[in-house]
Amino acid sequence: MSKSPPDLIALMAQILVDTPKMPDAACIGRHELFDPPVAYEDPGDVLDRHTAAVGICSTCPARTRCRQWATTERPTDGVLAGQIPPQPQRRGRPPQMESA
Repeated sequence: MSKSPPDLIALMAQILVDTPKMPDAACIGRHELFDPPVAYEDPGDVLDRHTAAVGICSTCPARTRCRQWATTERPTDGVLAGQIPPQPQRRGRPPQMESA
C-alpha cells in the first residue's frame, strides 16, 4: 500500500493561518536577503545579504510584532526578525598554505 502525498494546499493554508499579517513590514518583496544560504554561496556573500536584511529590520515599523511572532518559530538559517543566525563552524583542519 502506498502513502498518498501530503495535501500541499492544506499545508500551505495552515502555514498562512499561523503567520501574522504585517502589511507594513519593510521586508516585503525582499526575501532573497533573508533566505538561508544555498550550497554554492560564498559565506562572505551570505553575511553581506544577512547584514543588509538586518539593516532593513532595524527601521521596520513591524519590528516589534515580528519579533514577538519569531519567538514562536523554529530556528532558521535565514534572518528572522532582525537576527542573523549563528554561522556554522568549519570542521576539520584548516587548509594548508602553499610554501613559496
